[in-house]
Amino acid sequence: MSEKIVIIGGGQAGGMVSVYLRQMKFSGEITIVTEENYFPYQRPALSKGFLSGEIKEERLMIKTENYYQDNNIEVLKNSHVTEIDKINKTISIEGTKDISYDKLVIATGSILNKLRLQKENNNVHYIRTINDANGIKDKLQSGEKIIIVGGGYIGLELASIAIKKKLEVIIIEADDYLMSRTTSRQMSEFISDKHKSMGVKIIFNKSVENIENKSSIVVCDDNTKLKSDIVFAGIGIRPNIMLAENAGLKCNNGILVDENGKTSDEDIFAVGDCSNHPNKTYQKRLRLESVHNAVEQSKTVACNILAKPEPYNQVPWFWSDQYNLKLQVAGIFNEYENLIISGSKKKESFSLSFFKKNKLICVEAINRPKDFMLGRKIIASGKQFDSELIESEISDLSAFRKYSSLD
Repeated sequence: MSEKIVIIGGGQAGGMVSVYLRQMKFSGEITIVTEENYFPYQRPALSKGFLSGEIKEERLMIKTENYYQDNNIEVLKNSHVTEIDKINKTISIEGTKDISYDKLVIATGSILNKLRLQKENNNVHYIRTINDANGIKDKLQSGEKIIIVGGGYIGLELASIAIKKKLEVIIIEADDYLMSRTTSRQMSEFISDKHKSMGVKIIFNKSVENIENKSSIVVCDDNTKLKSDIVFAGIGIRPNIMLAENAGLKCNNGILVDENGKTSDEDIFAVGDCSNHPNKTYQKRLRLESVHNAVEQSKTVACNILAKPEPYNQVPWFWSDQYNLKLQVAGIFNEYENLIISGSKKKESFSLSFFKKNKLICVEAINRPKDFMLGRKIIASGKQFDSELIESEISDLSAFRKYSSLD
């Protein structure tokens, strides 16, 4: 094919689209446009191994610089796209000439939510890029105090790293339990107890109103003041859809795509955090923030560009590393009717399996990878179990294997 593919975004999704296209023998032009001064890289490790120092920068990269050169993939770094022109099939890059495309892939990812303070304060740190992580890494010094605003995955991963580096850690969470968007209350309570046992102080039901200028004194909504050496905020993200909206593409909590990653424009695709796709397993649209989604959607988009459609149909999954715990989640936690607990919380090796309408909808596992993998398979199978089986004395997810036709 002699078509020209342009990809906006240098994260995991954008980078993997280019890789899959070349693996599938696409011979046309490929151009990746990224605002950062890096080749495409994966972001989840920024708050895990990279921040702790266990992973070096080169391991974040999806491919080496030589790969892009050898495979004739042009990467335009430090380049900001200002407009998509659907009619003329071009994109405008600030300070340079327009670039034409035959097919366009939007992989713009997400935008950090930031604290709404009375005055802007540069003492607040966030993690979205390699530069962000490097800026925080240099400040994690033994004996310092860090206040983390937000009890989601990133905040908790940072807390576990800070504790290992012998910092004093306080978490401020606006909700009444940790990871409230992504996990069950039962799992949240276990994770919360683990952090407390490691010395983390957790403050629930408070939000941050201000950080006093030229200092790191955090002022909460009840006027409580907490002094800190470092302030970090991990309060979620939102899809980066401004370019798509301005171009007239249909958006609703992300850029709306079909099962092949195609937007409301025949020649434009969207992939990764910025996209909102239909999910057959849960019979609804989802916008997912995960490596698995970025990689698998990228493969779907590459296939569709090459006229070899393979509709996207995946069970979402996520993971988080905190202390000696590996949390793995398969599926989407929702209102459930039955819960099966496998393993031992005391031994820090257990899983929670949630059933609704006699189907497994979600598995949350701590240091129990076999349950996580089995849970993914059962959820994908759509198997409906007998209610008496679920409500029986069976207390281990592995007992369901023989009933699910997975062997």
